[in-house]
Amino acid sequence: MAEAAQFLGILSAWALLHSLSMCQTFKRALMRALGERYAFYRLGFTAFSLVSFGVALLLLPRLENEIYHVRGLFAALLWLVRLAAAAFFVWTFKAFDIREFIGLSQAKAFPNARLGQDGEFKGSHGLAISGAYRYVRHPMYSASVVYLFAEPHMTLETLLFAVFVTGYSLIGSVFEERRLVEKFGEVYRRYQKEVPRLIPRISHR
Repeated sequence: MAEAAQFLGILSAWALLHSLSMCQTFKRALMRALGERYAFYRLGFTAFSLVSFGVALLLLPRLENEIYHVRGLFAALLWLVRLAAAAFFVWTFKAFDIREFIGLSQAKAFPNARLGQDGEFKGSHGLAISGAYRYVRHPMYSASVVYLFAEPHMTLETLLFAVFVTGYSLIGSVFEERRLVEKFGEVYRRYQKEVPRLIPRISHR
């Protein structure tokens, strides 16, 4: 029980640090402090997120208590579900510029980058709904949760990690959408009414 609490504690500490580095107050302060060098924020945030998450994973205690282990046809079906979830996750990247998403484009444009508070190019685009985003508002979160829960060999470690990702996805989507409503206004509110948050709809208009 203590190791399970430690497991969730480490992940929660990472989640808090990750969330603080994305909060609007932190970004505003960083914009004032860095000036035009804020062009490197997005790339730095991406690198920091990956490195810090890697460190958190290394610190996690191993919890090998087996919950279940399915084999044969049912295991093959679960792997098909995982493959579909992975493909859906990759599909989400078709909807935006991956170089801007990770910050490479902004860093390359330094010192002439005109950026908004989120580290994206200012006024470069409106709300574009395409690909997986026509079916669900947070396809990356949805795909990740399905992939993790479709594990054929579920241990306490993999179960707790799946539960954590689900919780963080739900909480993160709420704060992310507040920012998007602030940015896009009624356009995003209409999108919220038409497309589900995490459970994809089968068809789209």
